Amino acid sequence: MPLVAYGHAGQPLLMFPTAAADYLEYERFIWWMRSSHSSKAAGCARTPLTSVNRYSLLNEQMPANLKAELLTRFDRYVYR
Repeated sequence: MPLVAYGHAGQPLLMFPTAAADYLEYERFIWWMRSSHSSKAAGCARTPLTSVNRYSLLNEQMPANLKAELLTRFDRYVYR
């Protein structure tokens, strides 16, 4: 799973993209530049992940049971 890290020390901050976006959404919208000062002051290491929404929830050709399976696998991968 592709990801990007902004910062190298401090409390990790895991960020999820919106809708069908990917891990570079924050970079394209210059979020990391705006949040740089406050997160450095708070000691955060920011790590945006890629979403599976475009392959599951937003994929109209995929059956509902496979959508649920894909989201469950993603959750297990990220949270364990």
